[in-house]
Amino acid sequence: MPKHISAIVFVLILILGFASPVQAATLRSTWVENEIYQYNHPFASQLPQELATKMQKMTASPFAFYRGTDHIFYRDMQTLPSSGFVNFSTSAIWLEGDMHLQNLGGMRDSNNNNVFDTTDFDEAYLGPYVWDLRRMAVSILVATRENGLSSN
Repeated sequence: MPKHISAIVFVLILILGFASPVQAATLRSTWVENEIYQYNHPFASQLPQELATKMQKMTASPFAFYRGTDHIFYRDMQTLPSSGFVNFSTSAIWLEGDMHLQNLGGMRDSNNNNVFDTTDFDEAYLGPYVWDLRRMAVSILVATRENGLSSN
């Protein structure tokens, strides 16, 4: 695993509060590798070249890895406490499913109006709306760090 991806996995381990960083890194990285394999394995027989391309793209940068592992992000969200802003009405809404900066864009609607909106719903499902907000926030942080920007 490239060094920057290992660093991301390590930070996620610490955030999730495992006891020993060394043990947690081993357990978490093994779990992440298994999740990536299990999630993507069905595509191996159907679209082997596209799967190989996806795996190659994910090694390019932390942001590319983040883009390709949305299923892991949402699995992790299930282990965190819910938001105080989530209630019965907002706990099961249609999520974009892969919310990140590159899934936003401009287009024209049927009335020829300029629209800025999300552009990718192929992984949409029901869940608390804050999960998409959290994923976008992390996307912004990863993208800014990758591009050398700081919060100062």
